[in-house]
Amino acid sequence: MPAKEKKRAALESDEYNPYGYFKSFYKLPREISGIPTQLLSEGGKVLFSVLVGMAGDYGTAYPKIETLCAAMGGRDRRTVERWLRELKNIGLIRSKF
Repeated sequence: MPAKEKKRAALESDEYNPYGYFKSFYKLPREISGIPTQLLSEGGKVLFSVLVGMAGDYGTAYPKIETLCAAMGGRDRRTVERWLRELKNIGLIRSKF
């Protein structure tokens, strides 16, 4: 029996299929994306996915603020610290010093 061929969309010349185009992804759980922006900003949601990616299977990560700023596209330190506070305030992360 021949292998089933995957369906592919007919793309225009200026379009691409992102599957396989990027080497890695951050994953954002649907439960997190559904949190109202009054409780967690969009930046906080993306930062959470970055932290989850850094934590891996072990479940912990201890990145420097500068590392997080770079991972978030060069965001300002105060902005990243505000997003971290949002994540702490709703109980998604804990921090240790």
